[in-house]
Amino acid sequence: MNFKAIVTLFFLTILTSVSFSREVISFNQDWAFKKGPFTTDLLQYGNVFSGTWQSIAVPHTWNSKDMQVRNDRFTSNEKFYVGDAYYRKTFIPESSWNGKRIFIKFEGVNTNTEVYINNSPLPAKKEKGNVVYDASAINGNYQIVGRHQGGYSAFVLELTNMLKFGVENEILVKVNNEATPQVIPVNHTLFPMYGGIYRPVELIVTDKINIAVSDYASSGVYISQKDVNKKSASINLKVKLENKNHDARDLQVVSTIFEQNGAVKARI
Repeated sequence: MNFKAIVTLFFLTILTSVSFSREVISFNQDWAFKKGPFTTDLLQYGNVFSGTWQSIAVPHTWNSKDMQVRNDRFTSNEKFYVGDAYYRKTFIPESSWNGKRIFIKFEGVNTNTEVYINNSPLPAKKEKGNVVYDASAINGNYQIVGRHQGGYSAFVLELTNMLKFGVENEILVKVNNEATPQVIPVNHTLFPMYGGIYRPVELIVTDKINIAVSDYASSGVYISQKDVNKKSASINLKVKLENKNHDARDLQVVSTIFEQNGAVKARI
C-alpha cells in the first residue's frame, strides 16, 4: 500500500528535542451522591455537604427507577426527578505528577454540569453503602474548575494548577437535568433526560508537551482517507500538539500504521 501523511502541528515551534507520553486512570469508583431538592436558604446551604451521602460508582443515573414507573395521576410528562444533584470523590494526586499536566475527562453527564475542586475536604467514613461526612469539621472552599452544557458530548477540564499534591483533594460535580431552551433536547416530552454522570470518567496525566487533550475531548489525532481501493489508499494524518513550557522545543512526531494482524505496514 502507498501512504501519504500530512502532519499538522498546532501551538508549537520546533527548535529543541523532547519525548512525551500520557497516563490514563479510571476515575469511576468510590463516588458519593446526593440528590435534591436542596434548600434555597444560602445560610443553610453549606449543610448539604455534610452528613450522609449514597456510595456509588459511575456510570450512574438517579432516574434508573422513577423514570420507569407509570403514574397516571401526573398530567405533566415529568413523572421523575428533575433538578440538582451532587457527586463527589476524594483522591490524592501523586507527588510525581508535579510538573505535569492533569486533566479530568467526562464521557457524558446529563445535562448541565459544574465541576469544582476542594483542597481541604471534610473527613468522611463509609457506613453500609453510604459515605458520612463529618459535620463538626470545617469544609474547605470549592473552586470552580469549569462548566459544560449538553448531555451527549464528552468534555475535558484541566486540574493542573488547582491541585495540592500528596494530600487529599475532592472533585465535586453539580449536575442538573432540567429542560432548558438552550440545550437540546429542549424538553422531556419526546426524549426524557436521565440525570447523572452516565458515562465513564478518567484522569489524564501528560507531560507539558503533549498531544492535545482538551480539543473538544478528542484524542488529538485526526485520520482521514481518500482514493481507497484494494491496492492503495491515501491517508491524511493531523496531530494537534500543545507545548506548555516557557520555551520552544524541537519535536519529532512518529506515526505507525499496522496491518490487521499487528504487523507494521508503514512508519511516518
